[in-house]
Amino acid sequence: MVLAELGTRITKAISSMSQAGLIDEKVLDTVLKEICTALLQADVNVKQVANLRNGVKKRVNITELAAGLNKHRVIEKAVFDELCEMLDSGADPKKLELKKEKNKTHTVMFVGLQGCGKTTTCTKYAYYYKKKGWKPALVCADTYRAGAFDQLKQNATKALIPFYGSYKETDPAAIAQQGVQRFREEGRDMIIVDTSGRHKQEAALFEEMKQVAAAVAPDLIIFVMDGSIGQAAFDQAKAFKEAVEVGAVIITKLDGHAKGGGALSAVAATKSPITFLGTGGGEGGGALKAANLPKNLKSMKGDVQMNPRQMQAALGKMSRALPPQLLQQLGGMNGLSSLMKGLDGKMGGLGGK
Repeated sequence: MVLAELGTRITKAISSMSQAGLIDEKVLDTVLKEICTALLQADVNVKQVANLRNGVKKRVNITELAAGLNKHRVIEKAVFDELCEMLDSGADPKKLELKKEKNKTHTVMFVGLQGCGKTTTCTKYAYYYKKKGWKPALVCADTYRAGAFDQLKQNATKALIPFYGSYKETDPAAIAQQGVQRFREEGRDMIIVDTSGRHKQEAALFEEMKQVAAAVAPDLIIFVMDGSIGQAAFDQAKAFKEAVEVGAVIITKLDGHAKGGGALSAVAATKSPITFLGTGGGEGGGALKAANLPKNLKSMKGDVQMNPRQMQAALGKMSRALPPQLLQQLGGMNGLSSLMKGLDGKMGGLGGK
C-alpha cells in the first residue's frame, strides 16, 4: 500500500464516524480496527500498531467526555496525536538542515546498502541545496560497485554539479580525502561524499565506512534506506547507527511500494530523524522532499484548538465567571455545554456529538 493510499484509508475511517447517529465505544472500536488494519497492511510493526490503539483508547474515554464535546473531533485528534508520536524520532529535522557560514565548507557523507538509491540521492541532495544558493560538489568514494563512478558522473553532469572520482585508485578513503581537499581549495561550500554499499550489512562495509569518515571528518552522515523493505528498516537503521555516527536518514522509493508506512515508523523507532523522503528517479530536487512527518500529519488534521481536558477547564472557568442567576437559567454546566454546542463554528468545532 503506497503512503497516499494509507493516508486515504485512515482519513476515510475517521470520516465514517459522521455517519453514526451516536458515537459510542462500539463506533470507536470499529474506527480503530479499520485504522489498525490499514497500518498492518502497510507493514507497520504489530507492537507499534497496538501501542497506537491503546494510546487512542487512553486519550478518549467515551463515557467520561463532557456533554457537548464533539466526539468526532476528539477521536480525530487522538488518532493523529498517536500517529505523530509513532513517526516522531524526537529530533527536529530543521536543526539538521545545514546553514551557510562564511568561509565554512560542509562535508556530508552518504552511507547505505547497495541498491537503496544512494548515488542518485547524493545528486538529488546536491541539487536541492544548489537551488538554495549553495555551491555543492560530489565525490565518488564507491570503489566496490562497478559503474558507480560513471553513474555519479552522469547524474552530476546533468545537474551541472562538479564531481570527483578515480578509475585507478582503489582506496575509498584516499579518494574521499583527495576529492574533499580539491573542492575545499576551489571554494565549494558543500561537499557530498558517496560511499560504497553492499547487498547486506557486513563487517567489511562498516569498517570501510569508518575509514572514510576518519579521512574526511564529515559534518553530517546521512543513511539512505530503501523504503520498500518495511519494518525491516528498524534493524538496518539501528546497525548503521551503531557503526557510524548517523545524523539523519533519507528514505527512498516510497512511491509504489506497500511497505512505506512500516519503513517510516521503524526508522522513527530507532530515534533517527528522517530529513528527506525520496520518490522517483533523476537528479531533480522535486523528487527529494524535506520531511517533517509529525508537522505534516498535524497540518493534515487541521487545527483543533482545545483537547477535552482544556475544554472542560474552560467550561468550568466560564461557569465560575457567570452570575449565579444566569448560570442557573442555563441549567448549570450541562446547559453551558449546550450553549457551547450552539457556538460550534466559533469555538474550533469542539461542540457537538
